[in-house]
Amino acid sequence: MHDPSADIELRIRSDPRFLGVVRAAVEAAAKRMGMGERAALELVAGVDEAVCNVIRHGYRDAADQPVWISLRELKLGRRKALEVRIEDRTGCRPEDIAPRPFDPNRPGGLGMNIIQRSMDTVCYDQRPDGSGLVQTLCKYLDPEPPATPRE
Repeated sequence: MHDPSADIELRIRSDPRFLGVVRAAVEAAAKRMGMGERAALELVAGVDEAVCNVIRHGYRDAADQPVWISLRELKLGRRKALEVRIEDRTGCRPEDIAPRPFDPNRPGGLGMNIIQRSMDTVCYDQRPDGSGLVQTLCKYLDPEPPATPRE
């Protein structure tokens, strides 16, 4: 849905063909806002996985449902971050989402782990009208500043 505080807003149909557009937009925005190459790639991987989960699991591969993606730069403490909000009408609830423990012998199911590991903060909320989920993913634009030694 429309986010007046967003710097960039995208609305796509839940068709996997549009994932490349989302990846390109997120990567371009991250780099324009000053994010380093590695952090930008991690951000793109996490956002891609989150949108894939909406399409595959939330909408059960239906290609005609709405997905909203908004990006904005914000301050988290003394650092700047890029916040990506992914909103859907899947009917999922935050309590329905849980990463499973990593098992290298069991295929699939690693998406939530990828999202958690690639982001600095991840939050899942119910849409205000209860019709879907809002995923808020944040990644710092700058690397962790080095600790200053105390004398």
